[in-house]
Amino acid sequence: GLGGAALGIALGVLSQSLYLGAALVVSGLIVALFASIMPRKTRKGALALREVLGLEEYIRRAEVERLEFAAAEKHFEALLPYAMAFGLTEVWTKAFEGLLSRPPDWYDGRFPTFTPYWLGWRLAAFHRAARVAATSVPRSAARGGWSGGSGFGGGGFSGGGMGGGGGGTW
Repeated sequence: GLGGAALGIALGVLSQSLYLGAALVVSGLIVALFASIMPRKTRKGALALREVLGLEEYIRRAEVERLEFAAAEKHFEALLPYAMAFGLTEVWTKAFEGLLSRPPDWYDGRFPTFTPYWLGWRLAAFHRAARVAATSVPRSAARGGWSGGSGFGGGGFSGGGMGGGGGGTW
């Protein structure tokens, strides 16, 4: 909130670049303005946060021995997306190792045997790769410059017209 705004203003004043300094000062002032008018967390929001943090702790501890064997499969599947969101996929799936011997209905793997930990390891690897791909700059953009491409792309299976497929690079 206000600490970040003060830091932005201070960095802007100390900056040796006029444009960077001005941008940091303006950014700091905008943060200060919005910090002062943002509503406080509601009771409902605070309770929701406590529940989410509690679920994260439950997944982190993964006390599977307390589960009934019959309910384990559904419990595993129901909380797997949350484990992925918390970055605890491998922890959650490892806890079910030896408890689940058949894959979930939606899973279609290449190998005849199934282990929850292997599934979790593959899901975690996919999650890491997707996160890197979503945050990294494409090589063509990293080089900079304008390619002269067109915003009105050509056909193919990409859809064509108004930006779908074809055209130049970004």
